[in-house]
Amino acid sequence: YVFTDCYSLEEVILPEEVESFGSSVFDNCKNLKEIFLPKGIKKIPSFTFSFCEKLERIVFNDEITSVGAHAFSGCSVLEPFDLSNVTYIGGSAFAYCRKFTEIDLSSVIEIDTLAFFNCRGLKKIYIPSTVKIIEEKAFENCSNAVIYCEDLEKKDTWHNDFAGGTLCFYGSKEQYEYKDFVFIKCDDGLELIKYYGTSQEVIVPEYVSDIPVTVIGENVFKYKEFNKITLPDTITLIKPYAFIQCENLKSITMPKNLKIIDKYAFFVCNNLTEVVLNEGLEYINHGAFASCDIIKIVLPSTLKEIASSVFSSNYHLVEIVKLCKNVKIQSS
Repeated sequence: YVFTDCYSLEEVILPEEVESFGSSVFDNCKNLKEIFLPKGIKKIPSFTFSFCEKLERIVFNDEITSVGAHAFSGCSVLEPFDLSNVTYIGGSAFAYCRKFTEIDLSSVIEIDTLAFFNCRGLKKIYIPSTVKIIEEKAFENCSNAVIYCEDLEKKDTWHNDFAGGTLCFYGSKEQYEYKDFVFIKCDDGLELIKYYGTSQEVIVPEYVSDIPVTVIGENVFKYKEFNKITLPDTITLIKPYAFIQCENLKSITMPKNLKIIDKYAFFVCNNLTEVVLNEGLEYINHGAFASCDIIKIVLPSTLKEIASSVFSSNYHLVEIVKLCKNVKIQSS
């Protein structure tokens, strides 16, 4: 607690003789902007810079191997720095560090609970197979991030909710970026896994690097505020929750080659009044259009099965045109 609550402190240069310091040394130094750590420092203890709200830059050698719990928690303007030699990251160590966009965990062995909580600037997180322990919700609320894990399966020593709801993929998957979209390879083309844009009108590309875009991934457009979206005819599958709570979306036309609309794909799009289902569509899963505001729906002749509650709570639905003859309709 040597310099705790020193609100006027703006810059710190520690002498080279310093090899260690205790926890909470600069805790809550609200105006601290920059600090230079000597070469002898190998560990950053818990709460060292927590809630240093204006801390922008930390300069240190590449021998730091441990970052303690809450060490940089609340440092919302801290610029990213090299973590490539760090082996241990404590609980909430980087919580609310919103300027971090990509992190290198190549030497990390253990990541504790909520280590990167609410780091909403993160877009890419690579977790190598050398990581032995990841605790619960280590990446919770990193809502713009995609986690890529080298292992095809979670390790037994990783908590089953280590991702905290953040989108996660296993195995080496080739990634493609185009404008505000992020894709990965799938069986028959590319799957859209993330959208960072804020446009009112969204146009999903048909091809990226000459590869067709065939799948809209889970939660890709969750809570997005666009009022119009155009999907390419190459799309064959819309995964669960893809458009959940897109409350400004009023109408959508399904792509010509779409086969499956998975569960809750358009759940609580409560201003969605017009949906044009394509000829070629075969299956609509549970609750896909539940809690929308559809007035009329035409079920195409190719439709083979409709799961339960697909159009539940569409209070203004007054007309259903059934072109399909042998469709299987599941009961709730």
